[in-house]
Amino acid sequence: MELILRYLADLEANNSREWYHAHRADYQQASAQFEALVGALMDRIGTFDSAILGHEPKSLTFKLVRDTRFSRDKSPYNPAFRAHIAPMGKLPIPVGYYLMIRPGGRSFLGGGLFADMFKDATRMVRDHVSEHGGEVSVITAGDDSCKTALRIGLSMGAEKAYLVCDSALEDSDTWATSYTLAKAIASIGSFDVILCGKQAIDDDAGQVAAGIAEQLGISQVTYVNEIREVTASSIIVKRVCPAGEEVVTASLPVVLSCEKSLNEPRYPTLKRTRMANRVEIPTLDCAAIGADAGKVGKNSPSAVKRLYTPAPRQSGEILKGEADEIARTGVQKLVDQKVI
Repeated sequence: MELILRYLADLEANNSREWYHAHRADYQQASAQFEALVGALMDRIGTFDSAILGHEPKSLTFKLVRDTRFSRDKSPYNPAFRAHIAPMGKLPIPVGYYLMIRPGGRSFLGGGLFADMFKDATRMVRDHVSEHGGEVSVITAGDDSCKTALRIGLSMGAEKAYLVCDSALEDSDTWATSYTLAKAIASIGSFDVILCGKQAIDDDAGQVAAGIAEQLGISQVTYVNEIREVTASSIIVKRVCPAGEEVVTASLPVVLSCEKSLNEPRYPTLKRTRMANRVEIPTLDCAAIGADAGKVGKNSPSAVKRLYTPAPRQSGEILKGEADEIARTGVQKLVDQKVI
């Protein structure tokens, strides 16, 4: 462990690509020790949760490289070794165990749902409510295992939680999911701001937040990475867009989909975690929220017929010679392939 902490402390103090590549051997030694630690942890967890066994420790670890495209912090590396252990490997399906080793007393081991964007949105709303008043509710659609995610929201400050669960919802597409959540939200009561994660971890579509806004007939802003001002009737936010970033003013009520860089999430207190574990979370079916079962699940407007890995692309052909000769040959090949 000493080698791991020393390497991470040095990386944090010298967070540059030049230093990282110059100390590649140190990284490999520290990484090997961390993988051994993950393997030992899996052996211990496997004594009471055998579903997590069968994975290589290396496949459960996260890279040190950070995605800095939309972040104010341009440090290229995250000075922490992290791993997520779950039945489906690194994916948090249904739930798993998260280990982070970071110097300075910032290491931790936890169990439950690892969903960054969910907790980012919850913390941001909770902070605003603390300053201006109001009530925060968290809601999701799924099976009973999804209550774990809702309890995380409660432990981070939400007052209420709701689970939409109905066998008719199985195999719902993004339209049906947004329709169901919009019906559930409308049935619960009035609202000012609805925050969603940017995208799901399965189909990666990023369509549900926009779909909820469309179903409810209210404003929407996607890919929000900063909330600048909230008034009684409007909100000013900054969002990521293809050209970079833009500042948008929207009228309330509004749906926002949140970037991970929106804020630094707070950690749940022990008191609120215990409270969240005791709360009875209500389960709502289609009848309770007024949703038409004929529009969801297997009756969704779209369906996935097949999932497959595309065939590997064949290597291209390089044409050599004079420019005129290359042009004639290239055009002829395109004609032969019926491209033109």
